[in-house]
Amino acid sequence: MAKFVVYRQEVHIQPVEVEAGSAKEARKLVEKGKGEWDESLLYFSFDLDPDLWTVEPGWVRQGEPSGKEVTKQEKG
Repeated sequence: MAKFVVYRQEVHIQPVEVEAGSAKEARKLVEKGKGEWDESLLYFSFDLDPDLWTVEPGWVRQGEPSGKEVTKQEKG
């Protein structure tokens, strides 16, 4: 069996506090990266459609087989 890395795409909610004159201005400021947030308040909302996820061959770690056959040419 081969190993694969699946990039599961999820939507998270991050409350951001910003000082602004209106809700519209607050949204624009946060869109530009302004405001303060607490990473501990980040929470999961939902997964995107699995058909949108990316899948690639597994990572090769030292001492683990790559899952790829090595040809005689590649051996030297």
